Amino acid sequence: MSTRSLPRKFEWDKRLRFGRLITVALPGKLNGRARVLCECDCGKMKSIGTSDLTSGRTRSCGCLLSETARARATHGHNRVGLRTTEYIAWAGMVERCYRKNSIGYANYGGRGIAVCDRWRKSFETFLEDMGKKPSWAESIDRIDNDRGYEPENCRWTVRRVQNRNKRDCRMLRVGDFFGCIVEASERFGISEQTLASRLARGMSDEDAVRIPVASAGQRTYRGKV
Repeated sequence: MSTRSLPRKFEWDKRLRFGRLITVALPGKLNGRARVLCECDCGKMKSIGTSDLTSGRTRSCGCLLSETARARATHGHNRVGLRTTEYIAWAGMVERCYRKNSIGYANYGGRGIAVCDRWRKSFETFLEDMGKKPSWAESIDRIDNDRGYEPENCRWTVRRVQNRNKRDCRMLRVGDFFGCIVEASERFGISEQTLASRLARGMSDEDAVRIPVASAGQRTYRGKV
């Protein structure tokens, strides 16, 4: 039984599962605290506090923590004080898709973006599929923003390319040109910040890219620099 599916009050029996632990006896009290004898999938027997089980704080006899530590030591990307940028990218990807209090959850997990099982369950397979980052300036990017994180839909890219791929990227049409602010900046030789500011003030797409950038003290549009 998953701890998330447990009602606030339920009847203990002798075979409830919590992670790797299965209860083998009814709860009793030790030093005033309710505890229950459990058998771990590894075969070890251990007495666990009932609140630790139902809250999800304890999911094994301790073997899960040991295995996780060994796995981290094996791939070498999550040593204490020395997490690699690839591991940070992987951890961030999983967090924003599944951790509801993550800053980015609303734009990822909150709208159905998920990490494929192959990557969510293993950093090693993520690294095997993606390879090491070509440079420190690159980060993981989804080619199709409506699809999740999976080998066919992800790449390492620099921030400029990712900005082109954002759902909320402002698109401009000037003559035969149609593209986002980043591409307009490159095409017409005007900074992204200036373009964004002009558009926010109500300039047309044409004026935003065509009017020369004012020198200090000059005003070019509606009395504003």
